[in-house]
Amino acid sequence: MEEGPYLSGGGYYGISGSRSGNYNFLFLIDMSKKLMKDNLDVNFKIVNEIYGTSKNESWNKGTNGGLIVPGLFAFANSINTIYPTVNYTKPNNKVIGLSGILNFAWKNQLFLELTGRNDWVSTLLYQTWIKGGANNWSVFYPSANLSWVFTDTYRDALPDLISFGEITCLCFSCWYGYWVIWNKLRCWRF
Repeated sequence: MEEGPYLSGGGYYGISGSRSGNYNFLFLIDMSKKLMKDNLDVNFKIVNEIYGTSKNESWNKGTNGGLIVPGLFAFANSINTIYPTVNYTKPNNKVIGLSGILNFAWKNQLFLELTGRNDWVSTLLYQTWIKGGANNWSVFYPSANLSWVFTDTYRDALPDLISFGEITCLCFSCWYGYWVIWNKLRCWRF
């Protein structure tokens, strides 16, 4: 019968551990105001977020070659010299984000939302073929959303079959500067 590494020489004794962490800070300011005889609601938010990783440490120490006295679990009882291992990784990821969100609501029927978020990412590597990409650690995400709840505007002119109807147009930019336009019409009866 073949013996495993922890059974040869009377046994094995060891200890190991690790420690790592993350952090996340979020700061938000929210402001609202009614204008134009309460027909226009305006809301503005500013958000700042910082998150990332802290240091990562791990360690391991164990007997080498078995135990001199079987059943006596102590490092001094190792047959051979013990070589402990320690690993350390410095903090290696950090993101700083800043966003703004501006909402307008006209008579609770017509809605416009404008947003922008910029992230500065410590691990971001843009390809050099992207315009402005070399050594750029920054990403900007703008968007605009316009929606109209036409059933509130034409409540008396619509048949009972339609209890809610909305037209939405959304435009946003994602990674590498591509723009996406999305339109949607949804109607239903409750």
